[in-house]
Amino acid sequence: MMLGAARSAETDLLDQLRGMGSRILAVRAGTFLLINKRVAQVAGFTTLSRRDEFFLRENLSSVQRLSGFAAELLPVRYRDRQILTTVAGVELDYFEMHQIKVDVGQTWSPEEDRGLARSTVLGSTVAEKLFGEAPPLGLWIRINGVPFEVIGFAHCMGGGRIAEARNDSIYLPLRSALVRVLSRTHLDSIFVQVHDGVLLDTAASRISELLRESHGLANNRPNDFTIQDPVALLRMEANTGETFRILLAALAGTALLTGGFGIFAVMQMSVRERTSEIGLRRAIGARRRDILVQFLLEGAFLGSLGGGAGVIVGLIGNAIVCNVSGWETQWPFGEAAWAILLATSLGILFGLYPALRAAKIEPVVALRSSA
Repeated sequence: MMLGAARSAETDLLDQLRGMGSRILAVRAGTFLLINKRVAQVAGFTTLSRRDEFFLRENLSSVQRLSGFAAELLPVRYRDRQILTTVAGVELDYFEMHQIKVDVGQTWSPEEDRGLARSTVLGSTVAEKLFGEAPPLGLWIRINGVPFEVIGFAHCMGGGRIAEARNDSIYLPLRSALVRVLSRTHLDSIFVQVHDGVLLDTAASRISELLRESHGLANNRPNDFTIQDPVALLRMEANTGETFRILLAALAGTALLTGGFGIFAVMQMSVRERTSEIGLRRAIGARRRDILVQFLLEGAFLGSLGGGAGVIVGLIGNAIVCNVSGWETQWPFGEAAWAILLATSLGILFGLYPALRAAKIEPVVALRSSA
């Protein structure tokens, strides 16, 4: 279970990293702290605006792409079908930054954004939920009661939970989203992608200086925004998972050792209770080597039986963990075979002393003790 879940988590992490883009900083409204190696919002603000976005675009020399972002979970209706999904107002750079490719149709133009166009691009998952397979362009849907025309269908490159979330989203021109649907002026985030060769720490420091100037914050005032490196946060989460896997491996080793002592105790008891049987077999011609092999085989059987049961439980647990976590299930059959082999070897190792003890019992002594 541990190996399968770890492999699934690693695959999911790599998929997420492929879909996140590179050299991206996320400026989020509010205060976020790292609690138990996870990011949690501890204070919310509505001070991040399009004015900040324009200010960064004009004054940040290292910026390659930049997009404001505002999103909410809203009802979306097409005819008699209604779903609840994420509706995000973004700018055109957002698609390039996050590797969202428009497969059918097109995105809106800058002129349409300025003109509050009722245009939308649907993620592949949302499109399937609303229209089924191969939907045509030009359909009209209602987002929170406001009609919008579908001009494109897109999907996020890569995989994992982040790509799934983006495919299950509806994208609107940012200005249209703020005015027509969300009815607000503040942003949730501003995503900044810097040029190659620019250090993210340097860019983050410059962004912080510009935003503090834009917000008019005095030197003794804390930031009302948080700058994050999403890739670094994801890698930190992966490192946390690696530490947890090491702990589980140590627990698994302890369990194996405990199982070995259990086999030792069972074999010792078996030798005591079967003394007469051993004596009878020796009396009718069985050699010491035959008795040794018999008890070693019994130890190996006990080990393989426990190992097989553990593998079955582990594979079932692996499937449950992957299903609950939303990961693609990985089946570590090769490692499972090695686990059974290790358990069998452990049975032989811990059964060796009882087997030697049984092989050394003399027939006369054994038969006399049973009389």
